[in-house]
Amino acid sequence: MTASQPTPRHRVRPAVRRAAWRATLAVALVLCLDVGAVVVASSGPAQAATRTYTYKVCYAGRIVASKPYFQKLVVATYADSRGWRRADIRFVRKDFTCTRLGNTDFTVYLATGSYIGRFVGCSAAYSCRYGQRVMINQQRWLHAVSFWPSSPGRYGYRQMVINHETGHWLGQHHRNCPTPGANAPVMQQQSISLQGCRANAWPLASEIRSVRGTMPGTIPQPSRPVHQTGEI
Repeated sequence: MTASQPTPRHRVRPAVRRAAWRATLAVALVLCLDVGAVVVASSGPAQAATRTYTYKVCYAGRIVASKPYFQKLVVATYADSRGWRRADIRFVRKDFTCTRLGNTDFTVYLATGSYIGRFVGCSAAYSCRYGQRVMINQQRWLHAVSFWPSSPGRYGYRQMVINHETGHWLGQHHRNCPTPGANAPVMQQQSISLQGCRANAWPLASEIRSVRGTMPGTIPQPSRPVHQTGEI
């Protein structure tokens, strides 16, 4: 067959059909991608982006407790899925020097009561948050409090106090036991009284919802440092 010869009709139709089918498929694919993008974009409210905060671990006063253990438990508490990370928060430890305060977002201290008591509104008997300082009282760290139950035990007490004081840094205030027998809010002053609640080391769902609106970066920050007591 030469180029000048007409193509037989029985061969033209299948070729035309194939070309038309390809064109239709291409158009449908473009439309599908466009519509799909719209559906995905409007399928519901977007998840809150993870907010990252940096911290360092430091020590103040004569520390007799294990420093490596303290650091390890702080890191583990911040990484625990039961903690503040449920509010899309990520804590990253930095090995910056402890001689300067402002090179991380905040500093976690294991500190003696005499050091903590120097800050206005803080008591030498308890842990406290003051500005960028999240201060864990060494006496409480070593011995908890006399009425603290065997479950969750001293390990759970340590997790609670880390979460409580960090909660203050995240903008949370003290709470009370909602119902006798319920888990205590982590922002309750559990070192003073359980108020009929069960000892609890982790923020409640209501506290997770609350911290989304109070954590640094979500609300206007003061132009000069202010202190907030964090006694528990």
